[in-house]
Amino acid sequence: HGWNDTYNTLALSRVQESRLRIARTFYGPDWAMHGTWGAALNFSTPKFEAFCRWVGEMKELNVTVAIQAGWWSPANTCTIGSPRKPGTPGACVPVPAVDVPIYSRWMSGSVHELVEKRGFTNIKILVVFTEPLEYDSGTFTKGTTRRGYYASAVRALHEQLKADGRRSLVQLQGPNSHLLPSDLVFA
Repeated sequence: HGWNDTYNTLALSRVQESRLRIARTFYGPDWAMHGTWGAALNFSTPKFEAFCRWVGEMKELNVTVAIQAGWWSPANTCTIGSPRKPGTPGACVPVPAVDVPIYSRWMSGSVHELVEKRGFTNIKILVVFTEPLEYDSGTFTKGTTRRGYYASAVRALHEQLKADGRRSLVQLQGPNSHLLPSDLVFA
């Protein structure tokens, strides 16, 4: 059926009636990078514009937005498409020295576009992946662990935001995990 204005009006009325204060939402690399991983950022895509409309509606309702800064790890650090199972054609095989900087520039550039340029100051949180330590969404090269790769992506994002003067604009949260408390110690 697809999303339409009627569904949107209903959803917004539910947000308002429930007095929702924080909404977490997906944000995919293909919304700002078209074609291939690492392509120049393009913030005039239909998905990005629709996302901005929604963030604006949340701002009008005084709802803080937590952006899911990539869903699949490592897939959202080395491909713009849906993840493939490790070992299958099209599976992500991250090259940390190349892909982690692309990931951190994508997210820092997105914070710049969304918060600094478009004024969506209700974006206050970046949730760094969903359950990044529970499943594989790509194949790691020899000597790279899932936990180590995740940590390098978080550190790189922190450092990129800091270098760009944007670190104070957003909180970083994660890992989102059911493996607690071991992941709390790791975080």
